[in-house]
Amino acid sequence: MEICTSIVSEIVKSFINEAIHQANYPFRFKRYVKDLVKEKENLLAQKESIDGRVTKAKQDALKIDILVTQWLDEADTLIVDAVLLEEKAKANKSCFFGHCPNWIWRCHLAKQIEKKTKEMANQGDKCKFELFARPATPPDITYYSSKGFFLFDSTKSAYGQLLEALKDVDVSMIGLYGMGGCGKTTLAKQVGIATKDLFNRVVFVVISSSVDVSRIQDSLASELGVTLKGHDNQAKAKSL
Repeated sequence: MEICTSIVSEIVKSFINEAIHQANYPFRFKRYVKDLVKEKENLLAQKESIDGRVTKAKQDALKIDILVTQWLDEADTLIVDAVLLEEKAKANKSCFFGHCPNWIWRCHLAKQIEKKTKEMANQGDKCKFELFARPATPPDITYYSSKGFFLFDSTKSAYGQLLEALKDVDVSMIGLYGMGGCGKTTLAKQVGIATKDLFNRVVFVVISSSVDVSRIQDSLASELGVTLKGHDNQAKAKSL
């Protein structure tokens, strides 16, 4: 008997609490609107902070993680929804020729506002990302290809020799020489494209007549997407 009484008591208490909660919607309408505005401002501040981090990351040539982009899109949608609910709340509908608030309208809108406020709070809790941005994948050798490239008879021989030399495991360095403007660089790029399936990565780096080893290492690291450890040439060479 005591168990039955206890169960009935809990059910009655639950009904009463729910009735009070439902009654709060129209009577505490302004409070719900105030909470909505506060949560919207908090989310806006978080979004502005993350937008700033995104701008900085892009300036550093980093690729923004997809979860960050999704968070920003979802935050935008929630903020727009909150603004629309604010505008609805300002309408302040009434009945009996304006002498009495429209309690049904208030109750219905307050429920929407409460739900949206919780959604914005939850969104704010999700802005601690494990990964924010990563180094962007550098362009491969096809980025440097020349459109409309055509092999003339005079270059076919050199093209074939370069391909064979690159396939030879005993060859570690190949020299390509000729008069200025005869197409050496263009030919080298096209050979690089033709052999990109032979290697994990094919990159193109310009080397001036005055050789600067450190600058060449930095250029290679940039093309490969590698972060060099150390500042001297030997430490950089190990990283590469």
